[in-house]
Amino acid sequence: MDYHYYMRQAISLAEKGTNVFPNPKVGAIILDGDTVVAEGYHQVYGGPHAEIEAFKALNQSAEGLTMVVTLEPCSHHGKTPPCVDAIIEKGIQKVIIGMEDPNPLVAGKGIQKLKDAGIEVEIGFLEKELKEINQHYLTLIQKKRPITTLKVASTVDGKIASVSHDSKWISNPSSRLKSHELRLGHEAIMVSVNTVLKDDPALSARLESTTHPFKIIIDQPLKTPLDSQLFKDAVGKVIIITREHHDLEIKKAYLEKGAHFIEVPLKENHLDLNVAFEKILDEKIHSVLIEAGHHLGASLIEENLIDELVVFIAPKLIGGDSAPTLMGGKGIALIDDAVKLTLLKHEVLGEDIMLHYALKETSCLQD
Repeated sequence: MDYHYYMRQAISLAEKGTNVFPNPKVGAIILDGDTVVAEGYHQVYGGPHAEIEAFKALNQSAEGLTMVVTLEPCSHHGKTPPCVDAIIEKGIQKVIIGMEDPNPLVAGKGIQKLKDAGIEVEIGFLEKELKEINQHYLTLIQKKRPITTLKVASTVDGKIASVSHDSKWISNPSSRLKSHELRLGHEAIMVSVNTVLKDDPALSARLESTTHPFKIIIDQPLKTPLDSQLFKDAVGKVIIITREHHDLEIKKAYLEKGAHFIEVPLKENHLDLNVAFEKILDEKIHSVLIEAGHHLGASLIEENLIDELVVFIAPKLIGGDSAPTLMGGKGIALIDDAVKLTLLKHEVLGEDIMLHYALKETSCLQD
Protein backbone atom coordinates (compact mmCIF):
# COMPACT_ATOMS: atom_id res chain seq x y z
CA MET A 1 0.00 0.00 0.00
CA ASP A 2 1.22 3.52 -0.82
CA TYR A 3 1.02 5.43 2.44
CA HIS A 4 1.92 8.85 0.97
CA TYR A 5 -1.78 9.66 0.50
CA TYR A 6 -2.51 9.01 4.18
CA MET A 7 0.64 10.87 5.27
CA ARG A 8 -0.61 13.95 3.42
CA GLN A 9 -3.85 13.67 5.36
CA ALA A 10 -1.87 13.41 8.60
CA ILE A 11 0.18 16.50 7.62
CA SER A 12 -3.05 18.45 7.02
CA LEU A 13 -4.15 17.47 10.52
CA ALA A 14 -0.79 18.45 12.01
CA GLU A 15 -1.03 21.94 10.49
CA LYS A 16 -4.11 22.61 12.60
CA GLY A 17 -1.94 22.61 15.73
CA THR A 18 -1.18 26.33 15.82
CA ASN A 19 -0.58 26.56 19.58
CA VAL A 20 1.82 23.69 20.28
CA PHE A 21 5.29 25.27 20.12
CA PRO A 22 7.90 24.49 21.45
CA ASN A 23 6.48 21.01 20.77
CA PRO A 24 6.27 19.88 17.13
CA LYS A 25 3.11 19.85 15.05
CA VAL A 26 2.00 16.24 14.70
CA GLY A 27 -0.94 14.52 13.03
CA ALA A 28 -2.01 10.87 13.30
CA ILE A 29 -4.45 8.63 11.43
CA ILE A 30 -5.59 5.11 12.30
CA LEU A 31 -6.37 2.77 9.40
CA ASP A 32 -8.46 -0.38 9.27
CA GLY A 33 -7.21 -1.75 5.97
CA ASP A 34 -7.42 1.25 3.65
CA THR A 35 -10.22 2.95 5.60
CA VAL A 36 -9.54 5.86 7.97
CA VAL A 37 -11.29 4.99 11.24
CA ALA A 38 -9.85 7.71 13.49
CA GLU A 39 -7.66 10.79 13.34
CA GLY A 40 -6.11 13.26 15.74
CA TYR A 41 -3.55 16.03 16.04
CA HIS A 42 -1.57 17.76 18.77
CA GLN A 43 -3.82 20.70 19.55
CA VAL A 44 -2.15 22.65 22.34
CA TYR A 45 1.18 22.63 24.17
CA GLY A 46 0.87 20.44 27.26
CA GLY A 47 -2.19 18.67 25.89
CA PRO A 48 -2.54 15.12 24.54
CA HIS A 49 -0.32 14.22 21.60
CA ALA A 50 -1.69 13.34 18.16
CA GLU A 51 -1.56 9.59 18.75
CA ILE A 52 -3.60 9.87 21.95
CA GLU A 53 -6.15 12.16 20.26
CA ALA A 54 -6.55 9.56 17.49
CA PHE A 55 -7.14 6.80 20.05
CA LYS A 56 -9.76 8.99 21.75
CA ALA A 57 -11.58 9.31 18.42
CA LEU A 58 -11.47 5.57 17.69
CA ASN A 59 -14.82 3.78 18.07
CA GLN A 60 -13.48 0.24 17.78
CA SER A 61 -10.59 -1.86 19.03
CA ALA A 62 -7.14 -0.79 17.81
CA GLU A 63 -5.98 -4.41 17.78
CA GLY A 64 -4.27 -5.20 14.46
CA LEU A 65 -4.79 -1.73 12.97
CA THR A 66 -2.25 0.61 11.32
CA MET A 67 -1.29 4.06 12.56
CA VAL A 68 0.10 6.75 10.24
CA VAL A 69 1.87 9.50 12.20
CA THR A 70 3.91 12.43 10.90
CA LEU A 71 6.69 12.27 13.52
CA GLU A 72 8.30 9.47 15.52
CA PRO A 73 6.16 8.80 18.61
CA CYS A 74 7.72 10.00 21.87
CA SER A 75 9.26 7.45 24.20
CA HIS A 76 9.91 9.65 27.24
CA HIS A 77 7.85 11.23 29.99
CA GLY A 78 7.35 14.94 29.35
CA LYS A 79 4.15 16.84 30.05
CA THR A 80 2.34 13.67 28.92
CA PRO A 81 3.19 9.92 29.12
CA PRO A 82 5.11 8.22 26.25
CA CYS A 83 2.97 7.70 23.15
CA VAL A 84 4.82 4.49 22.21
CA ASP A 85 3.50 2.86 25.38
CA ALA A 86 -0.09 3.67 24.38
CA ILE A 87 0.50 2.36 20.84
CA ILE A 88 1.86 -0.91 22.20
CA GLU A 89 -0.88 -1.29 24.81
CA LYS A 90 -3.65 -0.65 22.26
CA GLY A 91 -2.39 -3.45 20.01
CA ILE A 92 -1.50 -1.43 16.90
CA GLN A 93 0.13 -3.82 14.42
CA LYS A 94 1.92 -1.38 12.08
CA VAL A 95 3.15 2.21 12.41
CA ILE A 96 3.97 4.40 9.39
CA ILE A 97 6.20 7.33 10.47
CA GLY A 98 6.89 10.43 8.40
CA MET A 99 10.28 11.28 9.90
CA GLU A 100 12.47 10.56 12.89
CA ASP A 101 12.30 13.02 15.78
CA PRO A 102 15.71 14.77 16.11
CA ASN A 103 15.09 15.44 19.81
CA PRO A 104 17.82 13.48 21.68
CA LEU A 105 15.14 12.36 24.16
CA VAL A 106 13.44 10.49 21.30
CA ALA A 107 15.78 10.20 18.24
CA GLY A 108 15.17 6.60 17.24
CA LYS A 109 14.28 5.37 20.71
CA GLY A 110 10.55 5.43 19.97
CA ILE A 111 11.06 3.50 16.74
CA GLN A 112 13.22 0.90 18.46
CA LYS A 113 10.73 0.43 21.28
CA LEU A 114 7.95 -0.22 18.76
CA LYS A 115 10.10 -2.75 16.91
CA ASP A 116 11.08 -4.46 20.17
CA ALA A 117 7.36 -4.91 20.87
CA GLY A 118 6.95 -6.72 17.55
CA ILE A 119 5.25 -3.81 15.75
CA GLU A 120 6.08 -3.36 12.06
CA VAL A 121 7.53 0.10 11.40
CA GLU A 122 8.07 2.00 8.13
CA ILE A 123 9.73 5.42 8.19
CA GLY A 124 10.53 8.17 5.70
CA PHE A 125 7.51 9.78 4.00
CA LEU A 126 7.21 13.39 2.74
CA GLU A 127 10.09 14.63 4.91
CA LYS A 128 10.41 17.93 2.99
CA GLU A 129 6.80 18.85 3.79
CA LEU A 130 7.25 17.73 7.39
CA LYS A 131 10.32 19.92 7.82
CA GLU A 132 8.36 22.89 6.50
CA ILE A 133 5.58 22.60 9.08
CA ASN A 134 8.06 22.02 11.95
CA GLN A 135 10.92 24.33 11.07
CA HIS A 136 10.66 26.20 14.40
CA TYR A 137 10.88 22.95 16.33
CA LEU A 138 13.78 21.64 14.22
CA THR A 139 15.75 24.87 14.71
CA LEU A 140 15.18 24.70 18.45
CA ILE A 141 16.37 21.09 18.67
CA GLN A 142 19.20 21.11 16.14
CA LYS A 143 20.66 24.59 16.56
CA LYS A 144 19.73 25.22 20.22
CA ARG A 145 18.61 28.76 19.49
CA PRO A 146 15.38 30.49 18.41
CA ILE A 147 14.31 30.44 14.77
CA THR A 148 15.06 33.82 13.22
CA THR A 149 13.43 35.81 10.44
CA LEU A 150 15.05 38.93 9.00
CA LYS A 151 12.42 41.37 7.71
CA VAL A 152 13.33 44.15 5.30
CA ALA A 153 11.46 46.75 3.23
CA SER A 154 13.31 47.61 0.04
CA THR A 155 12.99 49.52 -3.20
CA VAL A 156 13.36 47.70 -6.51
CA ASP A 157 17.01 48.80 -6.64
CA GLY A 158 17.62 47.17 -3.27
CA LYS A 159 17.76 50.28 -1.08
CA ILE A 160 16.36 50.11 2.45
CA ALA A 161 16.73 53.88 2.94
CA SER A 162 17.69 56.95 0.97
CA VAL A 163 21.09 58.72 1.01
CA SER A 164 19.71 60.83 3.89
CA HIS A 165 18.71 57.55 5.63
CA ASP A 166 15.02 58.33 5.25
CA SER A 167 13.07 55.06 5.17
CA LYS A 168 9.53 56.09 6.10
CA TRP A 169 7.63 54.78 4.24
CA ILE A 170 9.19 52.54 1.61
CA SER A 171 6.41 49.96 1.66
CA ASN A 172 2.67 50.50 1.32
CA PRO A 173 -0.06 50.10 4.00
CA SER A 174 -0.81 46.50 2.94
CA SER A 175 2.83 45.55 3.44
CA ARG A 176 2.94 47.30 6.79
CA LEU A 177 -0.15 45.40 7.92
CA LYS A 178 1.54 42.15 6.88
CA SER A 179 4.60 43.25 8.87
CA HIS A 180 2.50 43.55 12.00
CA GLU A 181 1.09 40.10 11.35
CA LEU A 182 4.70 38.86 11.17
CA ARG A 183 5.39 40.50 14.51
CA LEU A 184 2.52 38.67 16.13
CA GLY A 185 3.79 35.45 14.59
CA HIS A 186 7.04 35.71 16.57
CA GLU A 187 7.73 35.76 20.28
CA ALA A 188 10.17 38.67 20.04
CA ILE A 189 11.11 41.60 17.79
CA MET A 190 14.78 42.57 17.56
CA VAL A 191 16.35 45.85 16.44
CA SER A 192 19.69 47.58 16.96
CA VAL A 193 20.15 50.63 19.15
CA ASN A 194 20.84 52.60 15.95
CA THR A 195 17.27 51.91 14.82
CA VAL A 196 15.99 53.07 18.21
CA LEU A 197 18.01 56.29 18.01
CA LYS A 198 16.92 57.00 14.43
CA ASP A 199 13.26 55.96 14.43
CA ASP A 200 12.21 55.71 18.10
CA PRO A 201 9.95 52.71 17.35
CA ALA A 202 7.39 51.33 19.80
CA LEU A 203 7.94 47.81 18.38
CA SER A 204 4.36 46.88 19.09
CA ALA A 205 2.15 44.74 16.88
CA ARG A 206 -0.68 47.12 16.08
CA LEU A 207 -3.26 44.39 15.87
CA GLU A 208 -5.64 43.12 18.51
CA SER A 209 -4.03 40.27 20.41
CA THR A 210 -3.82 38.81 23.89
CA THR A 211 -0.08 38.25 23.50
CA HIS A 212 2.64 40.75 22.65
CA PRO A 213 6.18 40.07 21.46
CA PHE A 214 9.20 40.84 23.61
CA LYS A 215 11.25 43.82 22.43
CA ILE A 216 14.95 43.03 22.09
CA ILE A 217 17.51 45.79 21.61
CA ILE A 218 21.11 45.06 20.55
CA ASP A 219 22.91 47.82 22.43
CA GLN A 220 26.58 47.33 23.25
CA PRO A 221 27.27 50.93 24.41
CA LEU A 222 23.95 51.15 26.30
CA LYS A 223 22.66 54.24 24.51
CA THR A 224 18.95 53.39 24.36
CA PRO A 225 17.17 56.58 25.49
CA LEU A 226 15.21 56.15 28.70
CA ASP A 227 12.33 58.15 27.22
CA SER A 228 12.04 55.84 24.17
CA GLN A 229 8.64 54.72 22.92
CA LEU A 230 9.81 51.22 23.82
CA PHE A 231 9.24 51.99 27.48
CA LYS A 232 6.14 54.15 27.04
CA ASP A 233 4.21 51.36 25.35
CA ALA A 234 2.97 49.20 28.22
CA VAL A 235 2.90 45.94 26.25
CA GLY A 236 5.91 43.79 25.45
CA LYS A 237 8.79 43.35 27.87
CA VAL A 238 12.03 45.14 26.89
CA ILE A 239 15.23 43.07 26.80
CA ILE A 240 18.55 44.83 26.24
CA ILE A 241 21.44 42.74 24.94
CA THR A 242 24.67 44.43 25.89
CA ARG A 243 28.25 43.81 26.94
CA GLU A 244 29.31 42.70 30.39
CA HIS A 245 30.49 45.04 33.16
CA HIS A 246 28.40 48.16 32.55
CA ASP A 247 28.22 50.62 35.43
CA LEU A 248 25.56 49.49 37.92
CA GLU A 249 24.09 52.96 38.27
CA ILE A 250 23.53 53.20 34.52
CA LYS A 251 21.86 49.79 34.48
CA LYS A 252 19.68 50.71 37.45
CA ALA A 253 17.90 53.42 35.45
CA TYR A 254 16.89 50.86 32.83
CA LEU A 255 15.84 48.32 35.42
CA GLU A 256 13.53 50.92 36.96
CA LYS A 257 11.90 51.22 33.51
CA GLY A 258 11.19 47.49 33.60
CA ALA A 259 13.98 46.45 31.23
CA HIS A 260 15.78 43.12 31.52
CA PHE A 261 19.45 42.66 30.62
CA ILE A 262 21.16 39.87 28.72
CA GLU A 263 24.90 40.39 29.04
CA VAL A 264 27.23 38.69 26.56
CA PRO A 265 31.00 38.70 26.00
CA LEU A 266 32.68 40.57 23.18
CA LYS A 267 34.06 38.90 20.07
CA GLU A 268 36.45 41.09 18.06
CA ASN A 269 35.07 44.19 19.80
CA HIS A 270 31.47 43.27 18.94
CA LEU A 271 28.83 41.46 20.93
CA ASP A 272 29.07 37.70 20.48
CA LEU A 273 25.76 37.18 18.71
CA ASN A 274 25.91 33.38 18.95
CA VAL A 275 26.01 33.63 22.73
CA ALA A 276 23.27 36.27 22.60
CA PHE A 277 20.86 33.94 20.81
CA GLU A 278 21.66 31.06 23.16
CA LYS A 279 20.76 33.34 26.07
CA ILE A 280 17.59 34.50 24.29
CA LEU A 281 16.53 30.87 24.18
CA ASP A 282 17.23 30.65 27.93
CA GLU A 283 14.52 33.31 28.30
CA LYS A 284 12.04 30.82 26.72
CA ILE A 285 11.90 32.89 23.53
CA HIS A 286 11.72 30.51 20.57
CA SER A 287 11.21 32.79 17.56
CA VAL A 288 12.65 36.22 16.77
CA LEU A 289 11.68 38.68 14.03
CA ILE A 290 14.66 40.92 13.25
CA GLU A 291 13.99 44.36 11.81
CA ALA A 292 17.59 45.34 11.22
CA GLY A 293 19.60 47.87 9.31
CA HIS A 294 22.19 46.68 6.84
CA HIS A 295 25.00 46.33 9.42
CA LEU A 296 23.19 44.13 11.96
CA GLY A 297 21.49 42.16 9.20
CA ALA A 298 24.84 41.45 7.51
CA SER A 299 26.45 40.44 10.82
CA LEU A 300 23.66 37.98 11.59
CA ILE A 301 23.80 36.48 8.10
CA GLU A 302 27.60 36.14 8.31
CA GLU A 303 27.25 34.33 11.63
CA ASN A 304 24.64 31.93 10.12
CA LEU A 305 22.05 33.22 12.57
CA ILE A 306 19.30 34.00 10.05
CA ASP A 307 16.97 31.18 8.99
CA GLU A 308 14.48 33.09 6.86
CA LEU A 309 14.31 36.38 5.01
CA VAL A 310 11.12 38.31 4.25
CA VAL A 311 11.55 41.20 1.80
CA PHE A 312 8.80 43.69 0.97
CA ILE A 313 9.73 45.20 -2.40
CA ALA A 314 8.14 48.53 -3.29
CA PRO A 315 7.91 49.75 -6.91
CA LYS A 316 10.32 52.63 -6.29
CA LEU A 317 13.83 53.63 -7.35
CA ILE A 318 15.94 55.95 -5.19
CA GLY A 319 19.55 55.17 -6.16
CA GLY A 320 22.52 56.63 -4.39
CA ASP A 321 25.94 55.05 -3.93
CA SER A 322 25.82 55.71 -0.19
CA ALA A 323 22.19 54.68 0.32
CA PRO A 324 22.09 51.54 2.51
CA THR A 325 21.15 48.23 0.95
CA LEU A 326 19.68 45.09 2.48
CA MET A 327 23.09 43.65 3.33
CA GLY A 328 26.00 45.85 4.32
CA GLY A 329 29.37 44.90 5.77
CA LYS A 330 32.46 44.03 3.77
CA GLY A 331 30.48 42.08 1.19
CA ILE A 332 31.19 38.83 -0.63
CA ALA A 333 33.94 38.85 -3.27
CA LEU A 334 32.81 36.00 -5.51
CA ILE A 335 29.35 35.25 -6.87
CA ASP A 336 29.93 31.54 -6.21
CA ASP A 337 30.19 32.38 -2.50
CA ALA A 338 26.92 34.34 -2.39
CA VAL A 339 24.37 33.56 0.30
CA LYS A 340 21.89 31.32 -1.48
CA LEU A 341 18.15 31.46 -0.91
CA THR A 342 15.18 29.18 -1.48
CA LEU A 343 11.87 30.88 -2.25
CA LEU A 344 9.22 29.58 0.15
CA LYS A 345 6.34 31.78 -0.97
CA HIS A 346 5.46 35.12 -2.48
CA GLU A 347 2.49 37.44 -2.18
CA VAL A 348 1.32 40.52 -4.05
CA LEU A 349 0.32 43.29 -1.64
CA GLY A 350 -1.17 46.07 -3.74
CA GLU A 351 1.79 47.23 -5.85
CA ASP A 352 4.32 45.77 -3.40
CA ILE A 353 5.60 42.20 -3.53
CA MET A 354 6.48 40.11 -0.48
CA LEU A 355 9.17 37.46 -1.02
CA HIS A 356 9.70 34.87 1.74
CA TYR A 357 12.97 32.93 1.55
CA ALA A 358 14.86 30.29 3.51
CA LEU A 359 18.64 30.68 3.68
CA LYS A 360 20.04 27.46 2.21
CA GLU A 361 23.09 27.20 4.46
CA THR A 362 21.19 27.91 7.67
CA SER A 363 17.57 26.84 7.47
CA CYS A 364 16.52 23.47 8.85
CA LEU A 365 14.38 23.11 5.71
CA GLN A 366 17.50 22.18 3.79
CA ASP A 367 18.86 18.64 3.59
